[in-house]
Amino acid sequence: SKSRKAQRTSGNDDSTSSWHAPDWLTWPGAAWMRETWADERTRTVTGLATLGVSLIFALSILSSLFTGALDIRLIQQSLEVGDAESYHNMLGSVGAHIGYWLAHQGLGIGALIVPLFAAIFGLRWMTDRDIAPLGKTFRLGTFLAMFVPWALAFLSHEKIEGTQRYFTSLDDHLVGASGLWLLNQGMHYLSSWGCAMVLGFTVVGLLAYNTPQLWRRFTGLVGRWFRSAEEV
Repeated sequence: SKSRKAQRTSGNDDSTSSWHAPDWLTWPGAAWMRETWADERTRTVTGLATLGVSLIFALSILSSLFTGALDIRLIQQSLEVGDAESYHNMLGSVGAHIGYWLAHQGLGIGALIVPLFAAIFGLRWMTDRDIAPLGKTFRLGTFLAMFVPWALAFLSHEKIEGTQRYFTSLDDHLVGASGLWLLNQGMHYLSSWGCAMVLGFTVVGLLAYNTPQLWRRFTGLVGRWFRSAEEV
């Protein structure tokens, strides 16, 4: 074992001696950036600032779900907003534009994933603790940010008469441009029955993967129900 350990050590020394740091790591400012980030005060202030930005984005998006239909005309027509007509978003013009570009023109309610990720990073930097598993949170959050708007659009879809296009009775800030696009693509390739099957199996799959205890309880109830039915 000692000889193998010596071989591994010598191999690591050889690989280390042949490894060259990237050019950006040798920049004069790179060492300063590492030292600055190593300071707990820098991480705390950065975390607080990130949490503040996260709160602004979250409030802007949530407010746009209720006031976006009133502010969209002001944004699209670039009206000069005065005392007689002001933005209805709780954060004013900034909030209205954030809600418009992230929710209406983007992911709808799924745009909340942006302030969620920002809040997670802000808390990690401020507390030096792993608030949530980044890989799992990123994968699940990104998937839900696309799936939930599409599901809402599908459950409330209506067909435009004389065309093969579909729209939703919900506010566009709730489903977003991505939800509408996925709705039309799904209806074109899978029709209503296919989309319903995808929706159902996806929900069941998410429950089975992310809540194994609840899923085992559910399958146990189904198994007991089948056994009682056979006995009868």
